[in-house]
Amino acid sequence: MQEAAIPLRATYDKGAGYIYLTRDDDSSESAYQVPIDQDCGNEGRDIVLLDFDRDWRLIGIEVLDADRPLPKSLLSRVKRA
Repeated sequence: MQEAAIPLRATYDKGAGYIYLTRDDDSSESAYQVPIDQDCGNEGRDIVLLDFDRDWRLIGIEVLDADRPLPKSLLSRVKRA
């Protein structure tokens, strides 16, 4: 497997943050979403979801209610969607 550096891209909109693990020109679409069960007092809701393409390659990470678990200093530097 060949390693390649991919610039980290992230967006934040309406309380959800998304971290892209693909290049800007990659047209991969989410085919599967796998929740990471984090029972941390969020009324039983999953907070982190992993997005995979059709070949089960990890293409993104979604953080729901991102303004709760992520520091405001980080969110202020993220591009608004």
